[in-house]
Amino acid sequence: MTRIDWQDLNFTVVMELHSHHASFTLYDVIGWQDDKTPIWSEDPDCPQSTTDLSKAVVYLRGSVKWDGCSNWFFEAQRDDAMLHACDRHELLRFSQAMARCWDLTAENLETWDR
Repeated sequence: MTRIDWQDLNFTVVMELHSHHASFTLYDVIGWQDDKTPIWSEDPDCPQSTTDLSKAVVYLRGSVKWDGCSNWFFEAQRDDAMLHACDRHELLRFSQAMARCWDLTAENLETWDR
């Protein structure tokens, strides 16, 4: 398992490599401590925050296969009818995160064959 904090996108990603795919869990970073430690939301219905990743709310889950196909599930939509973005930057933020996950798979999966 590999964890990466993308400060420019305000996401933390956890990647797990399998034989023919990589799985990803992304957490929305709501702030950063002075030492560059991410702060995540602990409860989507309450403004409580945490620096403990095991208590953080999952924003997005997905996987990328050996052939480049990917599947994504936005946890935020589980309780809400839609995924909200305030501006174009927000749309690009989660699309760039998914693209980076695709790139990580291409770079790290031994069975990659695209």
